[in-house]
Amino acid sequence: MVMIKCQHCEYEWDYKGMAPFYTSCPRCLYRVKIPESTKDPWVITDEEIIGKKEEKEEE
Repeated sequence: MVMIKCQHCEYEWDYKGMAPFYTSCPRCLYRVKIPESTKDPWVITDEEIIGKKEEKEEE
């Protein structure tokens, strides 16, 4: 999930979809580009890996 802001009407929403490049603004239906970091929801970020390692060390 990522916050997306429409550059046309400035509406902001929490994007939960899995489209690879663009989505439509729920308010004005303008085509909005999805940020690079959300294109592949199956990729784990370094921050997530570090967080998981720290949780295991605490146990």
